Amino acid sequence: MSEDLLKPLILVAEDDKTTRIITSKVLEKKGYSVITAVNGQEAVDICAKEFPQLILMDGSMPELDGFEACQRIKQFRDARVSSIPVIMITAMDDDKSIDRAFSAGAEDYITKPVNWHILDHRLNILIQKNRAEKRLKENEARFQAIAESANDAIISVNHLGNVVFWNQAACQVFGYTSSEILDKSAIVLITEDSRDQYREQFDKANQADVLSIPKKTFQLKGLKKDGSVFPLEFTLSAWLSNNQNYYSCILRDISIRLKKQEELKKLSMAVKQSPNLVLMTNLDGIIEYVNPQIKLITGYECNEILGENINIFHSGNTAPSVYKELWETIKQGQTWVGVLQNKNKKGELYWAKESISPVFDEQGLTSHYIAIQEDITEAKASSEEIAYRATHDSLTGLINRHEFEKHLASLLFEAEYKDEHALCFIDLDH
Repeated sequence: MSEDLLKPLILVAEDDKTTRIITSKVLEKKGYSVITAVNGQEAVDICAKEFPQLILMDGSMPELDGFEACQRIKQFRDARVSSIPVIMITAMDDDKSIDRAFSAGAEDYITKPVNWHILDHRLNILIQKNRAEKRLKENEARFQAIAESANDAIISVNHLGNVVFWNQAACQVFGYTSSEILDKSAIVLITEDSRDQYREQFDKANQADVLSIPKKTFQLKGLKKDGSVFPLEFTLSAWLSNNQNYYSCILRDISIRLKKQEELKKLSMAVKQSPNLVLMTNLDGIIEYVNPQIKLITGYECNEILGENINIFHSGNTAPSVYKELWETIKQGQTWVGVLQNKNKKGELYWAKESISPVFDEQGLTSHYIAIQEDITEAKASSEEIAYRATHDSLTGLINRHEFEKHLASLLFEAEYKDEHALCFIDLDH
């Protein structure tokens, strides 16, 4: 259950029984839960176990007076105890007693007889303040835990531009330890030629209402402790504390990212300008990418073919066993290379030399297939024509002497093997 929905628990430390009972009854009537202590030592012991949200402490008590008890409570290492607000309630109204109470760590001082209406207001104020401070500390601890475990450099700067928070990743990116950079200007993290841009963004943010400042990301040149320069991505967001603007900055060294982007750009240009058709499909053979050669080779526009199955190019003349072998090969993570007869948009047949390979993701699993297709229709026709001319007579169209002798030798061998043969010789010239 939320702490705000529970009755606030108040410890009443009072040695006088009558005063203790009256105080407890008044507080319970106003909606508080109450526990009591009859001396300072008991109050200290209860705080260490029960963690009340506020303490009403009498100044004069046996064994351990209220001033000493307050001081011991404030000296606890456990913040759940040391952060408990203490109101001293005492008949002593001299300056020395008042100074002693606040020196011991008390948050407020009320003299007897108590004005219960005033006390109720002060209780509400202190309890709400304590809850707010507790939530703030919890949020700060949560932020610090997240920031320290982050891979990105995370820093916070105040309205003057000085660093007030510096996580471990920032140490690794810039080379500065926390002690070297805290309370120093964050501008030392930026190269000289980028500082005007940084100042412009920072001044704009400082002059604006913090709630109206949008989260912004921009690129600057970062400067490491050793003087090396690197491309820096800078994301800035603002928040308000004690009526002062503060800024949280996520800083990334984007050297590797820019290098990869440049490599991808070069690869993309190479694929687009390739004389061969390049296609990429998902694992089910659905086309997700084609390069501009699709139009020249198949007649399809890019937007016509995306989302279609790769079998849209099947001619119907290729044996199913070929496709079976193809899929088995690429599903095993290997590259299939072969020649297929395909069909273009008009239904015309063409021959393609294809290389089809799996594409692996960062986990090493196949995510896509990529096919590089070279139209070899003309080359294949030329090759067949050359082969025909090399084995046939140009006038008669019959096989030439060399080819005839090859066939004859083969037939004679077969006939001799079967032991049944005859030979008929025809002279075409006579």
